[in-house]
Amino acid sequence: MSKSSHIIPNHNSFTAKLIRFFTVPPDCIKQNQASEYFGIFIACFCAYGVNIVLPLGFIFEGLYGLAAVSIISVAMWTAALILTRKGNFEAALIIGTIEIIQHVLIVVWVIGTAYGMQVFIWAAVCYTAINPGAGQRNAIVLSSLSLASLVAITYVFPPTTDVKPYKDYIDFIYVGFTVIASLPTMIVLMVVKSVLIRKRKKLARLANKDLLTGLYNRRFFYDFLESRIRHFEKKGEPFTLAMVDIDHFKAVNDSYGHDIGDQVLVDVSKLLKGALRESDSIARWGGEEFLLILRKCDTPHCSNTLTRIMDTLKANKVSLKSLSITASVGAAEATSGETIDQLIKRADVALYQAKKDGRDRVVIA
Repeated sequence: MSKSSHIIPNHNSFTAKLIRFFTVPPDCIKQNQASEYFGIFIACFCAYGVNIVLPLGFIFEGLYGLAAVSIISVAMWTAALILTRKGNFEAALIIGTIEIIQHVLIVVWVIGTAYGMQVFIWAAVCYTAINPGAGQRNAIVLSSLSLASLVAITYVFPPTTDVKPYKDYIDFIYVGFTVIASLPTMIVLMVVKSVLIRKRKKLARLANKDLLTGLYNRRFFYDFLESRIRHFEKKGEPFTLAMVDIDHFKAVNDSYGHDIGDQVLVDVSKLLKGALRESDSIARWGGEEFLLILRKCDTPHCSNTLTRIMDTLKANKVSLKSLSITASVGAAEATSGETIDQLIKRADVALYQAKKDGRDRVVIA
């Protein structure tokens, strides 16, 4: 057996399956639900772990009734974990909330509040707040009720009773419960932060992209082009700006309708993007115009590149009508001391010249 075969992980091993269980969401979980899934799953698993340990502590002190309650809680958290794995977050959180409240009530009734069991109500508050099945108003009401129950338990039940398990460690147990109960709060905050970051990124993508073609839009590309000019002035790396305009596009809209015209724009954008290098950039500048940034591309090289891009357009049929499309291109290489508007203007003038000379050609300023 070769040496390399010893270091290739066995994906069917118990360890690999265990790692996937904790790091890979089930297939039923959508990509945009991953943050919520991991947050709820980890919170449920922590509660499951706590309730695995509690029966042992209660049995050791002869509190078999409380041990039985904790075993029932283990069963409830097992159900919550299963429901979470199936994507039923609402039911999982409801079970978790009910388990916490009933468990706390029974324990503080038996041993009092000095041990701090009531602090786990904070977890119920968090679970209620993030329950996706509850609307904002219901979430506020239910969370407030959970919080009110915490206050009520603190004042209604006595600090201690005649049953005093681990009486020499009451303060230590209180601190331990407080730390453990804070974990759901941390998890909820991390889930909320993750969701906010994801939504912020989505909004940024929507703000920067053209809705029809999926290419960068004019507003974003203008700022991006400005950054490329600053980079050129600082590093001296050449680049060429090319303006591409689909020939006779108005005739396409007039003859086949705007739906076909939109499809032509989508197909042309895909062809243009596919013909560019990874280092190049493209945007829909407006209407049937596209703007290209060809990095590390001076005038001699950009002519060949743009001719190849035009040949790609002519070699492919676009839209459901299998139309043959040509384009005119005006290009300008960035020069030192030039503003962004001056560079765009030179490319636009070159494009106008290409149109004037008969279309389907490249003119370099």
